[in-house]
Amino acid sequence: MIYTTLTLNGRTYVGPALRSLCVSIVEDPRTESWEREIYSFILDWVGPSDTISVSTSGSTGQPRVFQTAKERMVQSALVSGKTFDLKPGETALLCLPVVYIAGKMMIVRAFVCGLNLVYIKPQSNPLDKLCSDADFAAVVPLQLERAIESGTVGRVRTLIVGGAP
Repeated sequence: MIYTTLTLNGRTYVGPALRSLCVSIVEDPRTESWEREIYSFILDWVGPSDTISVSTSGSTGQPRVFQTAKERMVQSALVSGKTFDLKPGETALLCLPVVYIAGKMMIVRAFVCGLNLVYIKPQSNPLDKLCSDADFAAVVPLQLERAIESGTVGRVRTLIVGGAP
């Protein structure tokens, strides 16, 4: 089962409305590449293929690109939801590049767990840019380090950290 309802910044989009939003943002020449990646992935996610292309960053080995079943990503998101007690309507912060699997999985978790996905441009301390606290986020070690240094780490209830050897 592929999920086609997504809440972005507090607004819920379903099926055709989500696709229309994504197409308009992807085709807008003013859209920055990091944001275009988000909406391009969403279009791929709601598309007809049962698989999706994913890339690893290479932080724990050689970077690689491979196809994976959307259902495997759904199952992983369900495990995350259960493990971290994620509830529909809670806020998930996307602050990682969506060109890599970790960023894609944040979007899939939002779809599968019914989370409100808030996204900001990936940077060394994304928590400085949050308008309100978040319930869940994935970060890389540098982002965690900067959040600890700046005292913003407490703005997210549950942080998962990856992307390093």
